[in-house]
Amino acid sequence: MGKSSSKLSSKESRFLMEVYSLTDEQLDEVYRDFRARAGKKNYLDFEDFRALYSGSRFEHDVSDQLAVFRALADSERLTLAGYVRLCQLSQSAGSGPDPERLRVLFSVMDEDQSGTISEDEFCRFLANFVDDETTMQNFFARADEDKSKLIYFHEFANFCRKHRRAFRLMCAYVFPQVR
Repeated sequence: MGKSSSKLSSKESRFLMEVYSLTDEQLDEVYRDFRARAGKKNYLDFEDFRALYSGSRFEHDVSDQLAVFRALADSERLTLAGYVRLCQLSQSAGSGPDPERLRVLFSVMDEDQSGTISEDEFCRFLANFVDDETTMQNFFARADEDKSKLIYFHEFANFCRKHRRAFRLMCAYVFPQVR
């Protein structure tokens, strides 16, 4: 890696490139962007993270941003590895509902961190980009496969696989285009 990434150890570099399937050039670009955002720190705090959403529809929903941050951060700090994960999640949401992206979306929707999504939680989230109450309720009914009035993770994953357009809308709302 070039001079801009001289503080990134070769072990760390190899790990990130292998885990996230990055080329040396891609990792260098992500690292430079991370360093520019982090300044003298080796991490992004929540306020730094919030700046990534500037100008997006998600900009003012602090509770949802905090849920994403906590899903990616380590001890209230988003490290380079977390930032690389965020960059990966922000890219190619159209490629399908991968487990990591599903996990973060589920976490954002599960406001009370109960391990399930209630109808209120589901509809509150969808209201960010769906205007019709009937449509939101129909989506909830489709996702609630066992009719328990709660959506479990496996039901959410199945819903996202079956309803790719809804999945892409959720991703576009939650994952900022950071690069």
